[in-house]
Amino acid sequence: VGEYFGYEGIFLFLSVICVILLLSMMYGLPDSGYKIEYSQKQDRFLQTYRSVFSNRVVFMMMLISFFVFFIYFAILVFLPLLLRDHYHVDLQYIGLLYLPLTVSMILGSVLFKKLQRKIALGKLYRATLFVMPALIILFGILHTKTIIGLSTLLFLYGVTIGFAPPLFSTMISNKISEYRGAALGLFNFIRYSGMAIGGMYTGLSQVLPSTFIFISLGILLLIVSFFQYPLFMRKGL
Repeated sequence: VGEYFGYEGIFLFLSVICVILLLSMMYGLPDSGYKIEYSQKQDRFLQTYRSVFSNRVVFMMMLISFFVFFIYFAILVFLPLLLRDHYHVDLQYIGLLYLPLTVSMILGSVLFKKLQRKIALGKLYRATLFVMPALIILFGILHTKTIIGLSTLLFLYGVTIGFAPPLFSTMISNKISEYRGAALGLFNFIRYSGMAIGGMYTGLSQVLPSTFIFISLGILLLIVSFFQYPLFMRKGL
């Protein structure tokens, strides 16, 4: 779509899909008929989110998720610039080079389903949060060296990104089961906010070396991961 219709065509295509989905949800989802008075709704809203934010483990997971998906979209938005300007890949082929990342994300999700039956979630969580910064730092070092190495690195990084959402959401659900729906909704809002801001952050590549940007982001995620490590040890996770 981008090759033949430019970025305007991409946004038009997505806008049509969004309108179709919105109409489908408006008219397709059932109404339970259960009504709550405004005052009751407001009190319940405040109580629910106060409980979610007061759980330190859940709060730290949501903070981590913000940084994880912030960095993910920073890389995602930077890739077309890297492939076009550094590797001189045509726009119609750039989409194909997203394939390793997309396939590996699916594999990461499938892998989580298998491993969660054999390994404690806390161990999987800690392993993910130390492997992911290492891959981001390697991306910062190697992304301009070879396109084959770049594709391999993106495949491995995609596995961890596919692993993260089901891992985080499962752990959040287990830690705050009473307000599971609100906690998961807030988790998704926070990680999508990270995606939105991360995409804009890539603009710094126009004024700063991309190597410095991504190595710094990897180190930042590693620091945040270390910061929450003692809390998770005290909670026995």
